[in-house]
Amino acid sequence: MAASVPKQANMASTSSPSSTARLCTECGRLFKSRIGYSRHIRQHNGQAPYRCCGKMFFDKDKLKMHRNHIHREAAREACSQCGKLFRQQVKKHVTVTQR
Repeated sequence: MAASVPKQANMASTSSPSSTARLCTECGRLFKSRIGYSRHIRQHNGQAPYRCCGKMFFDKDKLKMHRNHIHREAAREACSQCGKLFRQQVKKHVTVTQR
């Protein structure tokens, strides 16, 4: 038998047919999944369990996006005109800046 999860103070059940729907009592936002709700509550509580280079992230996906976009410099291509780094659209950038 699974252990029951106690409701948090800022969570209210909804009267919708979905038993997994969660309503944030602080801002009124409705969540279909408990995971999405938990991520959201971290923001209200100021809990940012993921950190990188002085920045705080509330969920692992945001940290992963940060690492992919910021710390993968080698995977980027530099514009020969201005030195700006791009992952995919350096050719488009060069054609626009050469006009």
